Amino acid sequence: MVEQAKATTTSAYTRREINLSLQNVSTMMLLHFAEREGVDSVFGCTSECLNSNITCLGVTYSPSSHLCKLGSWMVPTNATSQPVDTEIFFSGPFCNTRDNITLDSSGNISHCDLRGCQDEKVYTSCRDVVSTEPRVVVKLASGVVVMCDTATDQGGWTIIQKRVNGTINFQRNWTDYKNGFGDYGLQEFYLGNENIYCMTSKRNYELRIDMTFSGQSYYAKYSNFSVSSEAGAYLLSVAGYTGTAMDSLAVSHSGYKFSTPETDNDGQPMTNCASINKGGWWYGGINCCTSNLNGQYGGPTLGGLVWTPLTMASTLANCEMKIRPVL
Repeated sequence: MVEQAKATTTSAYTRREINLSLQNVSTMMLLHFAEREGVDSVFGCTSECLNSNITCLGVTYSPSSHLCKLGSWMVPTNATSQPVDTEIFFSGPFCNTRDNITLDSSGNISHCDLRGCQDEKVYTSCRDVVSTEPRVVVKLASGVVVMCDTATDQGGWTIIQKRVNGTINFQRNWTDYKNGFGDYGLQEFYLGNENIYCMTSKRNYELRIDMTFSGQSYYAKYSNFSVSSEAGAYLLSVAGYTGTAMDSLAVSHSGYKFSTPETDNDGQPMTNCASINKGGWWYGGINCCTSNLNGQYGGPTLGGLVWTPLTMASTLANCEMKIRPVL
């Protein structure tokens, strides 16, 4: 899993306490109390915030300098600040900071509740998360850090895969797909097959895939979704299609094992479907796939982000896979 991988490198970060400083963040500002140097992604930065022994309400992260700043206090934008355009800000993942801030009649902060809010709620899944933000990053009781979709189809979705612009390379090996990779801040990631297995093996889950093709939004929803353990090569079980995108997963991929270019489980002795299609997926059958959401972004139809028959001789502009416990 991505979060666990980042945690193992935490000791390598340069840690130091700093004087309180203000950074411009939208309509509010975050008062920083510490820095972490050498953090390689906003994901690692949010993990630092979650694991801080001081109440951390949010972070700012600079991709260019790999500098992570942890903050514990929100203040109005009329305070003196120095904008940093390259920084990425997260607050909602840890708690609803605005709910913990009391404003007086003039709109100034009169009280901020610093109760250690990241420990206030224990989320067993994204179904437990309520937020006015459509996307929030939270730490589940299992320790896995996930991005939740709180808006689509009544919310409660754990996003397991997201592609928007090709920033992250998805042509990865088995270990990467097992543990997960990517960056929540860049909106490109894969949660990891081991995490998906652990979630779907404990209760019944449904799957929803949202995608954009030729400027139009489509979705495919499945009432039953699970993957097996690594011993079973993360075999896919999916059924119960409804939606607007037409079924391109259950009909052609259910019952197949997961493959990556160097770990060929497609059952085709003369073909390596993962190498041909430039990604990791549940490949199989004589044609390898009718969908290929982990393929090469912006690539040709063969090896690109396809969802046949919707895309035909073209590829998707973006896609997002998400799962939710069935009530």
